Amino acid sequence: MDRRTISCCFTLTAVSLMTRSARVLARDGFDISAAGTAPPAITAALEAEDWEGAVRTAICLGGDTDTLACIAGAVAEAVHGLRREIADAARAYLTDDLRMILERFELAVRISHGA
Repeated sequence: MDRRTISCCFTLTAVSLMTRSARVLARDGFDISAAGTAPPAITAALEAEDWEGAVRTAICLGGDTDTLACIAGAVAEAVHGLRREIADAARAYLTDDLRMILERFELAVRISHGA
């Protein structure tokens, strides 16, 4: 699915929560509800040019920044992909046991896709 299709689907399902990107991104206060968190995070991902821009925008929104950045980053990776050097830097922070779990997961994904 491309960015335009995802954006259209999201806009149609969240029409009561958002009328324009600027309104959603202009946050006012700390709202941890799904209705207050998902729209700005997804909008940050869809409006950004790349993964890093989406995460930076989500953090700059304030409030529940770890949740916003997590959601925005996940959506942005699906839409924009993730630069290898960012993935490698994040992987470097993992402990050996977590790195092994990630490697097993990645192997399972490759196998399921016939690679």
